[in-house]
Order: sequence, then structure tokens, then C-alpha cells
Amino acid sequence: MYGKGNRAYNSSDSAYTGTENPLSLSVDTARQVMGGAWRMPTLTEIQELLNNTNFSWTTVSGVTGAKLTSKNNSNYIFLPACGTYDGGNRKYEGERAYIWSSTPEGSDTAHTIYTNHE
Repeated sequence: MYGKGNRAYNSSDSAYTGTENPLSLSVDTARQVMGGAWRMPTLTEIQELLNNTNFSWTTVSGVTGAKLTSKNNSNYIFLPACGTYDGGNRKYEGERAYIWSSTPEGSDTAHTIYTNHE
């Protein structure tokens, strides 16, 4: 959904022009779908999150995912292992939790971090 705004996903159709770094809020999917101040994090912000949290796999309300707990307190975020959607097919559901960034990687995609459930 990189650079797609609130449009339906189609991997051959990206609104990203290759010149925005980070991705413009006008096509940031998080902002367009959720509104308010929501936005995709930059790669630097994701790296900061990973450096300052402890990682574990857990299940919350029947959903498997990655739990990132602060090294300074008990605050955490939960990333469901929802996998990916590619070419009309779901892949890695229940196995991988992804974080997309607003930092470009090449001319039509962004840096992505994912974790594997082993």
C-alpha cells in the first residue's frame, strides 16, 4: 500500500514518484485511511523503536504477533502477525509481523522491517 493513500491495493499502481522522502502525507496510507495525526514511521523511527525495546512473540485475544516492550518501563506495542498480501494472495499470515516505513527504498517501494515467528 506504499504511496497509495486510501486507494485499493494494486501492486502495479503506486502514487509514489520517487522524489518524496519521507512519503508525503497526501499519499501516506496511515494518514489517508485513519485520519488525524496518524502516519507511517520513518526508518529512523523504526530503528529507534527496535533499539529501545525487547522483542517477544505472544498471543493476544487469539492473535499471534510481536510484542515490543520498552527497556525503560512496561509500555509495549503489539504488531499482529498478519503477513502480507501479494498478487491477490495472503502470505505468511500468523508467521510475520511487518512495519512499513515512509522512507523510500528505490523508486517504487519503502523500507520494511519484519519479524519471523519461529
